[in-house]
Amino acid sequence: MTKRFAVAAFMAGCCAGVLGGAVVNAGFEMPSSDGVVSGWEWTRDDSVATVAAVAGEGVGGSCALLVDKRSPDKEFVVAQRIQLLPGGHYRVTCRVRTEDFVCRNVDLTGTKISVIHVINGKPVSLPAQSSRTVTETSGGWARAVGHIDPPADSEGVVELRLWTHFSVTGKFYYDDITVEERIDPPLPEPSRADASIVDEHNRLIVDGKPYLPLGFYSEAWDPFTVSNLDLMASGPYNTIVPYSFPDRRQMDMCTVRGLKVLYNANVYYGTRWAFGKVKSEEEEEAWTAKTIAEFKDHPALLGWYVNDEFNIAFRDRLVVRNRFVKSLDPRHVTWGVHMEPRDSRWFLACHDVLGVDPYPIKGNGREMKLMRCHEHPSVTLQTVANKRAVWSVIQVFDWGMFSTEKLRKGSRPPTRDEISAMTQLAIAGGANGIFYLAITSLASPVNGAEFHRRWADVLAAANEVKANEETILSPPGPVVADVSSPSLKVRTWDTGKRIVALVVNGSYQPLRGTVRFAGCEPLEVDLGALAHGYYVLQRKTTNHTTRKRP
Repeated sequence: MTKRFAVAAFMAGCCAGVLGGAVVNAGFEMPSSDGVVSGWEWTRDDSVATVAAVAGEGVGGSCALLVDKRSPDKEFVVAQRIQLLPGGHYRVTCRVRTEDFVCRNVDLTGTKISVIHVINGKPVSLPAQSSRTVTETSGGWARAVGHIDPPADSEGVVELRLWTHFSVTGKFYYDDITVEERIDPPLPEPSRADASIVDEHNRLIVDGKPYLPLGFYSEAWDPFTVSNLDLMASGPYNTIVPYSFPDRRQMDMCTVRGLKVLYNANVYYGTRWAFGKVKSEEEEEAWTAKTIAEFKDHPALLGWYVNDEFNIAFRDRLVVRNRFVKSLDPRHVTWGVHMEPRDSRWFLACHDVLGVDPYPIKGNGREMKLMRCHEHPSVTLQTVANKRAVWSVIQVFDWGMFSTEKLRKGSRPPTRDEISAMTQLAIAGGANGIFYLAITSLASPVNGAEFHRRWADVLAAANEVKANEETILSPPGPVVADVSSPSLKVRTWDTGKRIVALVVNGSYQPLRGTVRFAGCEPLEVDLGALAHGYYVLQRKTTNHTTRKRP
């Protein structure tokens, strides 16, 4: 179905009133003839793909829809329009099986359920609501799950699309399509006696005291040796986020050194995060239960890491995982990282703390979008109405480690000033936890990186965070009424003794400016490129001038 055809057909269907509340011919059992499959539409072009309802090829030997895609140069869509309730919440599911699957694309892709809405009379794609992409299924059936949230100001008209990427060929079978209302039961409220919870100011509370997680991700590098743990403990760091799975002896070593661990519970069957530990969903659940039982009472445990960049299409499994973890261990927070801050509201039931990871340093010039380090936490907090804590992951790696194309374009690791600026921009955006990705990359041979030099760069930024930890963990201060430049990012706190403002210059040029606050005197700042300052503010009831905190 071409884009022009899809839009025209979509609007024609809306005007003609042919929409129904349920999916028509969802199991493809209705008789079809002359190339017509009841309830479904597509652009007929046999050079791209053929479509037919076929008997005996569905789940359990039922009927299925077969899309035999032949062209590796054009996408293909089979679609149906349905009417849903504006402002409602729905889940769409489909069983998918592939044969003779071939993909030319470097980034492996395949088929999925995509969702199109009518908003203000126009069809709009909301990709975050589409299902995950299904690729090669080895002859078995995969389950694609998407979410449909028709905006309250929309018509509630939705087009479901069985979509195949332009670069793939093969046979794609679809069966058992369902659209059901989604009701998420509330999570139980944690007790104040819990080991780690989030309070009303979005601060992590550990053993009854505010706690600012500050640490490193670890990848191939094993942090759980005596020398490496000693290195971590020698700095201001208090937390490790490992992709590995420390045993009890290694967790004990962390406790002795005052280090906490966000334990890796991000093990999902059928994904790259299975780590070879699980061979089925049953094994996945058993592994999770065993791991939680083993470490839930360990003093080094800070919480459970349950989502590493899965998007909204994975939401159902994230919700199930979160509820399962919380049922087994209600005393520790769950944490997950997602890449699209405007999708944050869909992750509210997926974990207690939301993580963001913008990673802006990809080359030179315009590619250096440092302001994203402020935008991601601030937009996340706005999107969830300030109902979740946000922790930021700061880039210290070189994109050339992962992409030869970026390496050819001149990728490089962030400088010391950039690491500091990204860190402080994240804090100004509302982040109450900072993690650097990753300690492994500091020893990367890309661009001749030297571990100890890079370690010193990150250490300088982390020491700045530690020096202002008491302020960052204080309740919020007065509202920022006006800022003279969009390159200046501001956050305030009320420590009980004084009002403090963090002002960060996110640009690569020196900058002077004025910041105005509700109830406090204006603040004049003069900051160098990528510089920042913590300033003590004076209330308007006093005659004192504003002074910079040492």
